[in-house]
Amino acid sequence: MVTCRSALSLMRRRTTSIVLSVFALGAFAGLSAEIATATTSVKAFPSPAPMEPTLSTLPSASAQKPARPHRHPLADVASVIEGDVIKVWNSYDAALGPRTNVELSNVVTHIGNPLPRTTFSQLGGPLPDGTEIMVQELPAFTMGARYILFFGQNGTVYGPIWARLAFRVERPNGKPVVLGPEGHPVLHFGVEGVHFGQNSWLEPAPDRSKHVAGNAFREASAVADSELASALGPDDFIAAARQALASVGTSVGAAIVLDPPSGARWDTVDTTP
Repeated sequence: MVTCRSALSLMRRRTTSIVLSVFALGAFAGLSAEIATATTSVKAFPSPAPMEPTLSTLPSASAQKPARPHRHPLADVASVIEGDVIKVWNSYDAALGPRTNVELSNVVTHIGNPLPRTTFSQLGGPLPDGTEIMVQELPAFTMGARYILFFGQNGTVYGPIWARLAFRVERPNGKPVVLGPEGHPVLHFGVEGVHFGQNSWLEPAPDRSKHVAGNAFREASAVADSELASALGPDDFIAAARQALASVGTSVGAAIVLDPPSGARWDTVDTTP
């Protein structure tokens, strides 16, 4: 096996806050985790030809199916779980690096097998020397918030949430709605991508690199926003996810892998062909 020292281990000596692209390290094969911004309404799953970020790219039922890679990113989803985040804390492991740990409660299994335990971790947090490691593509969790999480069947050092598919459930004015990782309302979920609203309804965290601060929901502004009126509720979102996973031939019911593979390290990348 050939390994190379990652850019992260070289950068951390020169800065106290690092944004690491997990795709540069080959963590996830296929699905981009750069979620919608204020000028992007559709995030498509990867295809040979880039899709324009407009709602018109979502094909109708009669349209020809777009070309997709041999293996769709959703094919590696093992289970879809909903739960409340009741605790977030940091730790450090010599091999797995700085970790952000999350504990769930009131867990509901919507698709696939239940979690083997209610705690998991992902890469990010302080090093022993005080340097903060932040992986921007990984989801940030807010204590007290409720999430719908897509867990993978392939453990990685970066974490068990597959391709940043972590969606937050909020109840402005009593109506439950699903928000994307950056707080944009989810208007559509399908094999071709996710259609988000234009506005984020999460307040920026005081310091994203701290991982434990989280974001507060901007309820006062959200109640009057028309996008939230069109956002998917949890039941419709789960139904859409179930249909999308079935369409790509996902092996729903595969074992959820919460931990990195044996021998994995946070500061090296396997470059074996």
